Amino acid sequence: MAVRDHCQNKVGANWANDMKKNFRILFLGITVTMALASCRDEERASPDETYRAYYAKVIAGRSFDEDVEYHAKLRRPEVQEGLQTRAANSSQTIEEIETLYLNFTQQLAECGSLTLSEEKVDGDTASLIYAVTDTCTENQNTQLYVEMVYERGWKIQSDELRITNN
Repeated sequence: MAVRDHCQNKVGANWANDMKKNFRILFLGITVTMALASCRDEERASPDETYRAYYAKVIAGRSFDEDVEYHAKLRRPEVQEGLQTRAANSSQTIEEIETLYLNFTQQLAECGSLTLSEEKVDGDTASLIYAVTDTCTENQNTQLYVEMVYERGWKIQSDELRITNN
């Protein structure tokens, strides 16, 4: 009888330890799955949602590094080259040019209200057209053309403000 009780206690202890391991693995699996799902939700933001998030950061104020994070990989060297060229052709440093760019775009965005006119998504590329109302002057003859690419989330390839003939 003592051997039988010993075996049952040993089996019961192993079963309890196995259940603890299973619960730990299950908990870890659920945690990892939830973390990955939250990342995927951010990556699945539409091009319009991504550009509006960028626009909100422009208005709120951002660092140059934060700004560049929204740009496509192919655009980043162009931005850096443009800064270096402007600095070389002026008496300003690259950092001063960055500050001018950040302030200028912030002032433009603070007066700009965006209305999405058109959104075309074709695989990993997207084209957006916004009607821009200048809320400081009530001028409504500007459009913003945005080209985006999907690089683990939507990134800005180009954006151009154009005055339209109304």
